[in-house]
Amino acid sequence: MFSLDSGAEGIGRARLYITAHGLYEAHLNGHRIGDQVLTPGTSEYESRLQYQTYDVTDMLTSRENI
Repeated sequence: MFSLDSGAEGIGRARLYITAHGLYEAHLNGHRIGDQVLTPGTSEYESRLQYQTYDVTDMLTSRENI
């Protein structure tokens, strides 16, 4: 959870970089991020983790972002 002091309209671009040991489904402000399933897929967790990048600029609000 975070808040934007200056409001969302001052943000040029916002990205979410995310990974997990296992699978995840990310949400921001009640909306699912991306449309993939079984993300990030399997890998050798001891030596590498895959990550995904999402543009979440349009999902930010000037109030709390959860």
